[in-house]
Amino acid sequence: MKSVKVITEGALLLTIYIVLLLAFLYIPVIYVIAAMFLVLPFLLYSAKHPLKYSFVFFVTSILISALLGTVLSIPATFIFGTTGMVMGYCVQMKKSKATIFVASSLTFLIDLVLGYVIAARFFHFNILQQMVKYLRTSFEQTAEILKAIGQEQNNQALERLNEIITIIQTLFPALLVIMSFMFVWLFIVINFPIAKRLRVQVPKWQPFHKLQLPKSLLWYYLITMLLTFFIHPKTGSFLAAALLNLSSLLQILMLLQGFSLIAYFGNIKKWPKSLFILIICVAFLFPPSMFIILMLGIMDVGMDIRKKLMGK
Repeated sequence: MKSVKVITEGALLLTIYIVLLLAFLYIPVIYVIAAMFLVLPFLLYSAKHPLKYSFVFFVTSILISALLGTVLSIPATFIFGTTGMVMGYCVQMKKSKATIFVASSLTFLIDLVLGYVIAARFFHFNILQQMVKYLRTSFEQTAEILKAIGQEQNNQALERLNEIITIIQTLFPALLVIMSFMFVWLFIVINFPIAKRLRVQVPKWQPFHKLQLPKSLLWYYLITMLLTFFIHPKTGSFLAAALLNLSSLLQILMLLQGFSLIAYFGNIKKWPKSLFILIICVAFLFPPSMFIILMLGIMDVGMDIRKKLMGK
């Protein structure tokens, strides 16, 4: 009876996955919505059954995806399948939501990097080069339109375009990391409530105001800043790109810590949630304020300001 239940449930979830995958591949209007649910069948199956059954479910989904005959079917199934399996396995092991988020994000990131390398190495398709090519083509088309109506594009605009392209090429690794964490966060927000309704015991998020990054991150941040300040690596070199990507990611983490500190203070003072949302909106609309929040985050990681607030 147990084997029949495992097979029946696997067949049902596999059917649901194939329907979602077909919508993702062939229906442009809803492909973004369908993509948000592609991890759900793997999450549900892996959360309920042993890992060996989840692996069989995953391999079967790969084989059926191959029969669909599209270029994106197999890589999409691999990426969403492995991410969903990690989510489900962590849920089954009763891991915290933060652990699930980090483990799933790293899995998604590794899949993206592997896909990028395989596409560039074996299929001669480099998505970064395609992005740069698209930007240059768009700029040239805009320049032709302006020329047709009697306006010339100045050299300053061309220099600015080259700067944007350089930044995109340099920060591409950091952008992949940010994109991976953002996508997985959306997967969790959208799919965990559905899994809960289907009697899967998913964990809850820890309140944002309790976010506390490890102190070691502060040392990484300071070392990165000192290396950037004293070494002055050549623009475009591997070291310059590595330091810029690392500092960008660490700054984002420190900003999160700064916003968490503000939320912690607001929780103590019983601020309405609307006030905290207003502070976030003002910070993004007025970029100089981000420096203050960054400093708050750095001080909170280094000096644990929360304990002092509680002491008072």
